[in-house]
Amino acid sequence: MSTIKVNSIKNTSTDDGGIAIDNSGHVQVDGVQLPTTGALSNRNLIINGEQKVDQRNSGSSVTLSSTAKFVTDRWSAKINGGAATAEQDTTVPSGKGFTKSLKFDVTTADTSLGANDEIFVQTKIEAQNLTQLSHGTSDAQSVTFSFWVKSALTGDYGFYVFKDDAGRAYQTTYSISAANTWEYKTITVPGDTSGAISDDNGVGFEVRWYLGAGSDKAGSSSQNAWGTNAANRHPTGTNIMASTSNDWFITGVQLEVGEKATPFEHRSYGDELARCQRYYYKYAEGASKDIGVGAFYNSTLFAFSVNFPVSMRAAPTFDYVTGTDYYGIFRAGALDPFDAMSATRLHENSAAIDTSTGTSGTQGHGGIAQTSNASAYIAFSAEL
Repeated sequence: MSTIKVNSIKNTSTDDGGIAIDNSGHVQVDGVQLPTTGALSNRNLIINGEQKVDQRNSGSSVTLSSTAKFVTDRWSAKINGGAATAEQDTTVPSGKGFTKSLKFDVTTADTSLGANDEIFVQTKIEAQNLTQLSHGTSDAQSVTFSFWVKSALTGDYGFYVFKDDAGRAYQTTYSISAANTWEYKTITVPGDTSGAISDDNGVGFEVRWYLGAGSDKAGSSSQNAWGTNAANRHPTGTNIMASTSNDWFITGVQLEVGEKATPFEHRSYGDELARCQRYYYKYAEGASKDIGVGAFYNSTLFAFSVNFPVSMRAAPTFDYVTGTDYYGIFRAGALDPFDAMSATRLHENSAAIDTSTGTSGTQGHGGIAQTSNASAYIAFSAEL
């Protein structure tokens, strides 16, 4: 078999475009990096990386706390000390096809973080979506993260991946060089031959972008390798909380198998929404929305069921807006209000709901449970 060894192949009339091959054999066509492993499509292992889907908040600002709170679907943020908000935003890098980003904004400064304080934005990846990485074996695969980021505060920031099943972590840093300017970053994380990822519906990776941390979370330097030092998370002096002038944006987050970043894989809104609904499903939001068809089990209990659009990760928890005149039962030409309900049987694909406070009807009569207030909704969560 014959082999032709070249660095590039181009048309004789131009130096632009063509096929380029680097020293590792990775190929670019017309300046576009081809995947180094796997298929062209369905390569992004991050859900909602371009921040399109925001079922919980619909773009409204979230006041952050020491307990991580969801901002957009699959994305949460946490702070200690000071005060900050986060929200879905329309600030995006120009010409890249993005329409939304996640914005973190400091509202009360904290220039002296406590030793155990940490400030981060994170997303979690389901374990069985990562088994292809073959962690814990000699065939462990490298992955590459890529993302667009912008901040008023320049400097080095922590990037941290924690593997829950093995209690192992990979930590490195990236730099924001110019204030208030979108910058494209890539981080390649080698495969970990120690510590397998379980083939189940638990947490596989916790991926965190650190914006500040106290001395107990800072470590001394970037480890740039898998290890058990879970405390080494943000080994820089950068503290986003130091000034109310500071903010931080991210969008276009991609995680793919291989050692090179490829152009962002834009998925349709419907596809991205369905992926998010495996973990959180907000249903019947607004007034005059049908919730479910059911019947009166007795004179004070109306029972109905909800079928989920996709199978959820696990049997979910149930949530709804409480108050007076938020819901009603449409029957016999009228809407009879009820104020409270509970989920009696929760499964990955459906839920059975019973009404309680304020329900009044005739046993055996059918009806349709509806919302009757613009702020009403019901929701199901099976978050990691």
